[in-house]
Amino acid sequence: MEKMIDTAIILRKRYEYKGYIHIKIMPGTSRQTVEEAIKVANRVSVNIEAPTEERLKSIAKGKSLKNDLIPKIEEVSELLQIYRKKTQTTQMIVGVGTETDMEILTTSQHLYETSTRRLSFLKER
Repeated sequence: MEKMIDTAIILRKRYEYKGYIHIKIMPGTSRQTVEEAIKVANRVSVNIEAPTEERLKSIAKGKSLKNDLIPKIEEVSELLQIYRKKTQTTQMIVGVGTETDMEILTTSQHLYETSTRRLSFLKER
């Protein structure tokens, strides 16, 4: 993460690059590092990689949707209230396991509804 951010800083400062930079936020990254990535990038992303905890464990044993990925997505959403011109995206790997279309759609809808409610709440504060 730090090397990606350092590279983006070099592009922005040394080469005065004003174009699009997208940085992927890794699970376990500190809040301070996430904020540094947001400052230098146009968009950041946290990939959830699978629609359920069970499916994620089958492709990435050390990761957890509940304990790692969803909290990181929420953290980025909170920070984006400060850096309003920056955006966030989330991606899911489809076809690696035996996930069903219903699992993918259910998780996607849940993430959308949760983020919409959370962002509404944050805007009211």
